[in-house]
Order: sequence, then structure tokens, then C-alpha cells
Amino acid sequence: MKGKQWFLDINCHISVFFVSLEVNNSPLFLAVIKDRFKSDKFNKPMNLITRVDTQLFQWLFSKSTGRDCTVFRYISKTGDGHIYLLLALVLWMFEPNQGALFLYTGLLAYAMELPLYVMLKNLFKRARPCDFNCNVRAHVQPSDKFSLPSGHTAAGFLMATLLAHFYPSFAVLAYGWASMIALSRIMLGVHYPGDIIAGASLGVAISTISIGILA
Repeated sequence: MKGKQWFLDINCHISVFFVSLEVNNSPLFLAVIKDRFKSDKFNKPMNLITRVDTQLFQWLFSKSTGRDCTVFRYISKTGDGHIYLLLALVLWMFEPNQGALFLYTGLLAYAMELPLYVMLKNLFKRARPCDFNCNVRAHVQPSDKFSLPSGHTAAGFLMATLLAHFYPSFAVLAYGWASMIALSRIMLGVHYPGDIIAGASLGVAISTISIGILA
């Protein structure tokens, strides 16, 4: 009965979230937000942040330029999502104490994170460094043309936060893994450090909300 109730709770929260997201993703809402972004009070500090962000990216990316990035490619691939699903299913099947709740909480978290991540990408429409700067040649083919926030980083830190909550002894390993995924996205030339910070913040926030709802 508890498992059925969790699924009912998940369906309820996802339905409410998508209704809210549909309203917030309307053309009128996005137009209002974009107008605020164009104000001088917003532009001046953002220009400074963007400049520092770009300089930090160039410094980090220069360390991988002209070098074999196979390790970074493999690290990045671990953040594609397949390992997260496999890990959750293994815990669900073989860990009787919290495995099922971990799976349900993760499903709710990713169901909330993915559409919000897509909305933010389409809102900011920040070009990837490899598309913006002709001197930057990415070491991988990005999945889409926008960079803010980093989806790999968001998913990685979402999973790390879940693991840290349900299995605290693995917290350091989980956050270390997520951090390596985040760094790999910069070294491969497809994200700025600011994209990474935004993605990590999104992942931790959504994971914390999901844990608060179900766990």
C-alpha cells in the first residue's frame, strides 16, 4: 500500500508542477522575464559576471587544448543518465530498507528537473563556448545549441544529493563524481563555469524539494 501511495503522491505533485510550468512557460511570462533582463540594473553586473566567466573558461579549457580528452569524454558519458537509472533500479530490487523510496524520490526529482531545465535553456539561450568563439573547438558534439544551465551537471548533483541523503556514507564519493562530470563539461569545451554553477544549484534544489515531498 505504501508503494501505491508514493506513486499517487508522485503523480499528484508532477501534475501540479506541469500545470505551473505551462503557465510560467507561456510567451507572456517569458516576455516579462526577458524585459527585466534587459534593464540597466541587471545588465551591468551580468556583463561583469559574463566577462569573468569567459576568462575562467578560457583558462580551464586551455589545459585540454591539443591533448587527448578520452578520460574527460568517459567521465562525461557517466552523466548521460543510464548509470543513474541502473543504480536506482539495483537499489530498488536489492536494497529493502530505502531502495524503493530512493527510486520514487529520484523519479519525482527528474520529472521536475527536466522540463525546468529545458525552460531555462530556452529562456536564456546562451550560446555554447564552442559556438560563440571560433577559436574554441569542442572535443564532443553537444546535444543541443544552448549551454545555460548544464544538464549533465544538474543531473549529476541531483543524484549526488539523493545519494547523500539516503546513504550518507557515500556522500563524498557521490559529490566527487558529480564534480568530475561538471569539470569534464568545461574541459570538453561545451560549457562555461557559470553554466556548471547554475546546473549544480538546479540539481541540488530540485533534489532537496523531492526529498522534502516524499522522504
